[in-house]
Amino acid sequence: MKSGTIAGTYNENISIVSTGATSINVICSGTSTNPPAPVIYAPTVTSLSGFNYGYGNGPSGTQCFNISAQYLIDTLFLSCTPEFEISAAGSNVFFSGNNCIKLLPTEGMINTTIYTRLRSGLNVNTYSNEKIILSSTGAVSQTVLLSGSVTSIPVISPQPQSITICAGSNARFFSKASSPQ
Repeated sequence: MKSGTIAGTYNENISIVSTGATSINVICSGTSTNPPAPVIYAPTVTSLSGFNYGYGNGPSGTQCFNISAQYLIDTLFLSCTPEFEISAAGSNVFFSGNNCIKLLPTEGMINTTIYTRLRSGLNVNTYSNEKIILSSTGAVSQTVLLSGSVTSIPVISPQPQSITICAGSNARFFSKASSPQ
C-alpha cells in the first residue's frame, strides 16, 4: 500500500495485459491503520518535597524521577517554575523556565531520568505547588508538583554579661539567635 493512505480496508484489482499473451487479474487487499496517539506516561512520582536549605546556602539537594513517552511525533518539552531547576540524565547543567529542556525522541520513544532542585538565591519563604510540566504535540501533558523552603539561619554572636574581663576572672558568655534582615 502507498504510504500515507487513509485508514481503512482496501481491495483492488490489477490487470496484467500484454499483446499475444493471456491477461491475468490479481486481486490485492490490505488494511491501513492510523498510527497510535502520542503518549507521555505518568512520571514515576507525581510530587516531590523536602527541597530545603538555609538562606544563602542554596541550591537544595537534588531529587530525581523517571519519565517515558511513546509514539511521539515531536520534541518532548519540560518546563518548570522559576523557583526550581531541572536537568536531564547525563547532564549536570540545570535549567529553569518554559520549555527549558527539549528531548528528541528516538523512534518516537523517550526514557530518561530528570533531576530537580530548589534553585539558589531565593528569599526566605515556603515554595509549594510549584510544577514541572512535560508536554509534546498531540500528547496529554503530565505534571510533577514540587515543594520546599528557604529558612532563616540563626546568627550567633557572643554577648558578655559583664564589661569587665580580667585575667583569672570568670566571665560568662551567652548566645542569642537572630534572623537575617
